[in-house]
Formats: sequence, C-alpha cells, structure tokens
Amino acid sequence: MQSGLLVVKRIWSRRDAFRVEREPAVQMSIEEIGRLYRGIDGLPWPEWDVSPLRPSLSSGLAHPMSLELVNRYRNDQCPQECDLIYIASNATHASPPAAMTFLGFDFGYYESEWAVYSVVLHEVLYGSYAALREFAPELNSCLLMPTVEAMSRLESRRDELLRNGADLETSSKSVPIAVFGNPESHRWGA
Repeated sequence: MQSGLLVVKRIWSRRDAFRVEREPAVQMSIEEIGRLYRGIDGLPWPEWDVSPLRPSLSSGLAHPMSLELVNRYRNDQCPQECDLIYIASNATHASPPAAMTFLGFDFGYYESEWAVYSVVLHEVLYGSYAALREFAPELNSCLLMPTVEAMSRLESRRDELLRNGADLETSSKSVPIAVFGNPESHRWGA
C-alpha cells in the first residue's frame, strides 16, 4: 500500500444512509459511530470523475504536496460529510502534512478508491464474531486501534479465526494502516 491523502465520505453518519444488520459492539448510536470513526472505510473521492477540482490520484491516493487542491476538492464536493485523512502502511516512516497528527490504526486494505475494507468497522464494531468484537473497548476516540501492540493482537485473533474457517473478508490481505488527520477536520453531523 502506498501512502497519501484520502478524502472519504462518511456514508453511515446518518441512519437512513447506512443499513446495519446487528447492534454495534460499543454503546453508541450509528450516528455517533459515523461522527467518530476516522478510518479508511466510506466512499472515497465522491464525485471525483465530474469535479473540476479533482486531484491526481495514484492507487486512489493524492500526493501530500497537493494538499491545497485536495482541501478545495473536499470543500466543494462534500464539506459536511467528508473527512480528509493521510494513510500509510508504516506510522514511523509516514510523512503526513504538518497539520495532521496520528489518529490511530485501522486494519484492512486500501488498494484504490474501488477496493477498500476496514476490519475495525465491519468486524470489530459491527462484526458477528465475539472474538473480534472484544477489541471494541480498546478503540480510541477516533474508533481506531491505538497502538501497534493492539493491532498485532487483533491481527493474530483474526488469523486464528480464519484458520478455523470463519467467514471473514479475504478478497485482499488485511494490514495495519496508520491514519493521520486534523483533529478538527471531521465536521459532519454537527
């Protein structure tokens, strides 16, 4: 996975836009989870193909040097329901824009704007396996895993479930994804 900027529309920030099969593993409403979750899942680059402000993308991510254009795109396309984050496969060697701080780790895959999956959202927060839902109390205020150690335990538990035949997403290999953002940038639902 490359690193770069990602604009993602939080489609589940409204109950009418996101259908949930089961209750979340945390004592929060769908709307609260939609406001707090800062990971990779959602609708990447909404209306990108028709926007005159669209930034150039490589594997579904914009280069950090295009931050000004990405901000204009976000403000034009979906100022109320979109989040601007920087994602990287390695938190230690990441180079996010200066205004962005480490928010936590998501776990899943981001291969392009067409191939996105968050284990944290779909299997920890809304999953059907108790062994993964048990990680929900460890999530931080951005509903992400706070440390590499926590990520490693989640990955080991998930691998064990898969070896035992659990029905989990396996289209691509899930990996830890460091997420950076401006703590003030998620305004939707306010």
